[in-house]
Amino acid sequence: MLRNATRHTIGVAPRIATRKDKFARIDIAVVGCDCPACGLAAYESIFNIAGVAAATVDFKDGRIVALVDAEQTNRAALEAALKKRGVEMKIPDAAPPAR
Repeated sequence: MLRNATRHTIGVAPRIATRKDKFARIDIAVVGCDCPACGLAAYESIFNIAGVAAATVDFKDGRIVALVDAEQTNRAALEAALKKRGVEMKIPDAAPPAR
């Protein structure tokens, strides 16, 4: 549609050729991404990783969501990129003790 609308001057190729049913969703809770600039920095740090098809940063909820090709990348790679950029991840709450 884009090619037709622009008389074949603009085209969009898929970022990743992986089928949609092969993507894994990774949710990462973060602290300190409370402004658009911080959110953009977090987004940029993970979006360019090979295997990341899509990413969103919700700075109000403190959450980053990425759709990835699990054969190309994983949660540890995303977290490492975020740490390198200075984004702090929330530590998951400890499970309550068993009774």
